[in-house]
Amino acid sequence: MTDQLTNKLMATLKQTLFFYTKVLGASGLAGYGYLYYHCKQVREEATNIELINAKKDTTRPSNVYYGLNWGYRSDNTIEKSLDTGDLLYFNYNCMNCLQPSEVIQCYMQQKLGNDSEEDPQNIAFAMRTPKRLLIISGHFDGQVHITPYHELLNKPYIRTVKVRQFVSAPLNIVEATAQFVQQLREMKQAQDKDHKDFFSSTLKQQMLKFLYYDKLAANVVPNYLHSIKVLNRSPFQQPTLTVKDLDDAHPDSFHEPYELSSSVMIRTYASKNLSKSNVT
Repeated sequence: MTDQLTNKLMATLKQTLFFYTKVLGASGLAGYGYLYYHCKQVREEATNIELINAKKDTTRPSNVYYGLNWGYRSDNTIEKSLDTGDLLYFNYNCMNCLQPSEVIQCYMQQKLGNDSEEDPQNIAFAMRTPKRLLIISGHFDGQVHITPYHELLNKPYIRTVKVRQFVSAPLNIVEATAQFVQQLREMKQAQDKDHKDFFSSTLKQQMLKFLYYDKLAANVVPNYLHSIKVLNRSPFQQPTLTVKDLDDAHPDSFHEPYELSSSVMIRTYASKNLSKSNVT
């Protein structure tokens, strides 16, 4: 088993090194220049109002944009069916990331973390507020992102999204989720403040704060599940939980009473090929 794991790791490292070589190797500047130009095009298309309006349902000014050529009613109905505590699993189209560094990080994550291209790369949890549905997840930049549902879906690098819901929700899940998200916001505010006056306190104190926040950001969903008393282990216990560990109806890390529904695909890469007139 150890030899198999070592061989797989070595093969993965070779693949990752090959990607780096293609982008930053012999033609390093040219490769990076191409990547920079490509990401610039992706960013421009993602903010092009004419392209957005060609896909978006504009029958009412208040309608939000879900990113693909789906009819507004379909995506809006899906959003209304999601609730606090639902888990979203998604993976990326790496070449549609917005920054060259994110493209490279995305490919590294795929090579090091996934057995298949179809395996989810990331996991998020939902929190419903009186006005909208928020999605909370970590990202390549090592930060926790709190994003409205439609804004997650309209990111150009989102390839597939599926959802699992608790069959029996934990007690006080709404209050516990709101408390956890508020804690994330306060830690983010404190981190931003510490960046401004880094030398006003000792280096040791600052590094402890950053290291803890980075761990929390890297494992935000396991930490969330621990906070609502679903996990039967510490989220920091080694080996740390992966997305694949949690992509199951009966994760081994869950306390006995809790289980998840079968996964339901709510966004696929093939959706990009649907024309606006084909879906209502």
